[in-house]
Amino acid sequence: MKIHLVPVLALAACALAGCVAAGAPLPAATTGTTGTATAPASHGAAPAASVPASAAPSGSTGAGTSPDPRPSLDPATVLAAYAVPGTPTAGPLALTADDGSAFDLGRLAGRPVLVYFGYTSCPDVCPATTGVLAQVVRGSARPPAVVFVSVDPERDTVAVLHDYLSYLPPGFTGLTGSAAAIRSAADAYGVDYARVDTGSASGYTMAHTADVTLVDAAGRVRARFPFGTDAAEILAALDAIGG
Repeated sequence: MKIHLVPVLALAACALAGCVAAGAPLPAATTGTTGTATAPASHGAAPAASVPASAAPSGSTGAGTSPDPRPSLDPATVLAAYAVPGTPTAGPLALTADDGSAFDLGRLAGRPVLVYFGYTSCPDVCPATTGVLAQVVRGSARPPAVVFVSVDPERDTVAVLHDYLSYLPPGFTGLTGSAAAIRSAADAYGVDYARVDTGSASGYTMAHTADVTLVDAAGRVRARFPFGTDAAEILAALDAIGG
C-alpha cells in the first residue's frame, strides 16, 4: 500500500497550523484561519456556519439548496482514482469510544466507514475535513459511519471528544486511548504524526497525516482520500461500493 507522508521539514513548517495534509501541498494561509463546516475549530467552540472552499462540493449553493453533484461523476471512475491496491483488511482500532466503551472496528461491520486521524484543538485542517465528512453523512441516503481517531490523547479525553462530536450529525464516533494504542492504530492506517512544541499558551500542536480512509462493509480498505477531496467525490466512491 503506497502511503504519502509529509517530509520532516514540512511537518515543522506546519507547526503553527497544527495539521499536515498528506499527498497534497500544505493548505495556503492555514495559520489563524477559522473557516469550518459544522465542526467546532477547537474544543468548546460553537460550530461555524461557513464552509471552506476545499470542503464545499462542486456546484454547492448553500445548505438545503444544493443540487446533488454526483450525476456528473462516474462512481467507478472516482473510486478507481482513490483506490487502495489489494483492498487490504482494515486495522481493528482497539481504542476507547467517546461514550467510554471499548471499541473495535468490527462493531461497525455491515456498513461503510470513513476513518480519519486528527485532534480536537486542531485549528484548521481537521475541522475542514470534519466539515466535508458531515456533508457526506447528510448527503447520503445510507450514511456511512465516521470514525475520528485522536492523535492527542493527553488532551482529547473521552469527555472532550464526546463534547466535540456533539456538534455533528449522528454517525460520528471519536476514539482515544493510550499513546501506545493510538500509535499502533495510526501505523495500521499509514498515518504519521508528531508532537510539535510551540512555546505558546497551548504548549504544543500535533502535525499529522490528513487522509481519510474508506473501509467497506466487509472491513476492507477500498480508498484513501487526501486532504481537499470534496464531499461529492467521497459520495460517488460510496455509491461505487454500494454504500
